[in-house]
Amino acid sequence: MAPELDQSQSGAGWRRSLRVRVVLISLVWIAAALVTTGYVLNHLFESHVHEQYQRQLQVYADYVLADIGQGPDGQPELQRPAQNPRLLQPLSGLYWQLNDVSGSPVLRSRSLWDQILQTPRDLLQDEHSHVHIEPGPSGQQVLLLEQAVRFEWDGSTQWRLLVAEDASSLRAAVAQWQRSLALFLSVLFVGLLVALVAQAIFGFAPLRRLQLAIAQLRNGRATRLQGDYPSEFAPLVEDFNDVLQANEKIIERARAQAGDLAHAIKTPVTIMTNAADEANKNVGDKLAFVDLVQQQLGVLQSTVDSQLRRARLVARGAGVAHQSSLVEPVLIPLIDVMRKLYASSELHFEVVVPDSSVTFAGDNQDLVEVLGNLLDNAGKWARHHVRVKVTDDDGVLQISVEDDGPGIDADQRSAVMDRGTRFDEQVQGSGLGLAIVRDLVQWYGGTLTLSTSPLGGLAVWIQLPPKR
Repeated sequence: MAPELDQSQSGAGWRRSLRVRVVLISLVWIAAALVTTGYVLNHLFESHVHEQYQRQLQVYADYVLADIGQGPDGQPELQRPAQNPRLLQPLSGLYWQLNDVSGSPVLRSRSLWDQILQTPRDLLQDEHSHVHIEPGPSGQQVLLLEQAVRFEWDGSTQWRLLVAEDASSLRAAVAQWQRSLALFLSVLFVGLLVALVAQAIFGFAPLRRLQLAIAQLRNGRATRLQGDYPSEFAPLVEDFNDVLQANEKIIERARAQAGDLAHAIKTPVTIMTNAADEANKNVGDKLAFVDLVQQQLGVLQSTVDSQLRRARLVARGAGVAHQSSLVEPVLIPLIDVMRKLYASSELHFEVVVPDSSVTFAGDNQDLVEVLGNLLDNAGKWARHHVRVKVTDDDGVLQISVEDDGPGIDADQRSAVMDRGTRFDEQVQGSGLGLAIVRDLVQWYGGTLTLSTSPLGGLAVWIQLPPKR
């Protein structure tokens, strides 16, 4: 089945090619546009040529009418010979003929020789004219103009003047135009096709460079996407490089945590190994050895739990870089929980949220953990009052949690902010969760500051940017 799948994918490759699809779609539109243009131009030219020939036939008709007068018998008569030599030359291609009301020829040009012009029996009003293409002398096609006329000496009788010219010159002019137009449109089509292919090749060249750059990343020959890309691709390249940098930081942090874990485990393992050797030498030390092992296993368990907690923070933060949560819907339920939790202490929880649309650029659960730890810590140490304030300063989320408890000395605050320490591990009864809050805030690119609250106790100030 695998070879068939590969063959199917190979056969459908042109459908997955953006370059081929752009060329094909553009080619169809260009062809349709050129065909439409050719049709319209040809129609306009034919109309123009026919109009010019009709005007010329009307000029011939006016000249003929000027040469016809009244004969001795009261019938129309040619007063002087035609001035156009083509009207005198037999079968020259230019003819005229005057018919009576019954359609019988009364006068005609010498160029007709012994033939007559045939015309449909259609109705014509005075001074009106019709144009037809009809068979002419010697079987040639002629463009025929027929016009209803009345002469001054006999206004009651309607005559019909026919003027015809060989249509071969008209057809030759149209055919020559069509050949020239077809040649021009063909050259234009080829030129546009060449320009389209060149545009597809050079226009999509940055995609090929991007593909090669990604291949170098995959093969380990580069650590970043290098090169100069168009403005449409530049944000994508920058974001991709940012992702690579974030992944490198994750890897570096994982390596550091693995090193810390190995270093932390090494000492207890060494102690237990030495104790086991001593126990083998002295049977009386068995109980002491068991106590030592249990103690060191507790140290190992604490170390492992700490490292796993950090790993969860990193993994969770990496997946929520583009999420957002409203602060107020998270804060209000937490305040209700704290009021019930510390109901016996009669604590007053003050909430200050001037704008209900203030947003945290991160995961909702992370916001719950940050606010929950801070409120719980403040509730444990506050005497009567806890104040929470949430504001937005030009997109920077600012959260402050203050209490009127005993607070924390300045030297202890700096110890809390040291890497790898926990506040509850260094100062007895000073609160829980500050280190976790610090880790989350730092991961989101924010800052955490401890200071003395105007209420008299501890003030925790957090600033978080709009996005990581």
